[in-house]
Amino acid sequence: MTTEELYLSLLQFNEDEKFYESYYDASRKRWKLEEFLKNLDYQEILNRRLIITEVDTGYMPSSMSDETYFSPDNKNSIILSKHNRYTPAFRHKHVFFELAYVLCGSCTQKINQDEITLTEGQFCLLAPHVSHSISVFDSSLVLNILIRRGTFENLFYNMLYDGNKISLFFNQSLFSNTGNSYLILDTDKDKNLREHVLTMFLEYTEKKNYYENILNSQLMILFAKILQNYEERIQYPLMTRKGNLVCMKLIQYMEEHFNSVTLQELAETFHFSQGHCSRLIKAYTGKSFTQIIQSLRFQKARTLLTTTDISVAEISHMAGFENPEHFNRLFKKHFGTTPGKYRHTESHS
Repeated sequence: MTTEELYLSLLQFNEDEKFYESYYDASRKRWKLEEFLKNLDYQEILNRRLIITEVDTGYMPSSMSDETYFSPDNKNSIILSKHNRYTPAFRHKHVFFELAYVLCGSCTQKINQDEITLTEGQFCLLAPHVSHSISVFDSSLVLNILIRRGTFENLFYNMLYDGNKISLFFNQSLFSNTGNSYLILDTDKDKNLREHVLTMFLEYTEKKNYYENILNSQLMILFAKILQNYEERIQYPLMTRKGNLVCMKLIQYMEEHFNSVTLQELAETFHFSQGHCSRLIKAYTGKSFTQIIQSLRFQKARTLLTTTDISVAEISHMAGFENPEHFNRLFKKHFGTTPGKYRHTESHS
């Protein structure tokens, strides 16, 4: 199948979309809706996990875990799907990142208190645990790219510490309680990016050997292409708040110097007292300076353990720990196993 054939296939209404369109048409008149609901096979509705807002016992997920979409037996970190048109808009949250892309037409996103209209060629990147809904009540096409948070840090380690707007957003989501809940990425209807997203969708649909590895690389390329050509178009909803900007810069400095930075160095760099700097970090992230630095060091260590053959002793030094013994002790306390056993388990899973 070519990407053009895939696009034509996506334009066709699937069975769930046909159901939702009939439901949408019926809901415009009370008598018609009553008749529609009366004739439903509710067991089939439950089996197909169709959303009917008038039915209390129906499928209406307000909070979604990884297991909602990601199989626990599968290490795949990326899922692509088409948003079913005419699906009733409902508020929900999930623990994974979501990248919505408008392939054609438009859609409306309600995110926390904001209402945003996305048009063709635009992306919306949502952080975990953000209340939102999406409305598509015409023939527009919206594709969703779901990114599992649990393995995100390992997959995109280099991007997390690159200091760009997308990495800043991801790090806020991982370490902050008050960061931006979403980004708008405007790509000006870029045809190459459109083709790239369709190629990713095709890769996911066909599921050939090594498709997971290919998808991981394709997603990195997608973000890189957006940054290369459209970084100035990326919109942060909270960028204008001075307090957030200061805290974001503090966190970014910590990310860039995690293996050696001290609270004293951080405070002096930004001309704060250590106490004030510590309070800012705590207020913004809900975590202490030490907790964030230790988390960053563990991320680095886990990545090196699973992607290199570097010795545990050298990894402890590269990640910023005092010595291998200190690293082993903290790692076992945090993960319940030693670095060596962790490496062995991950390499054979």
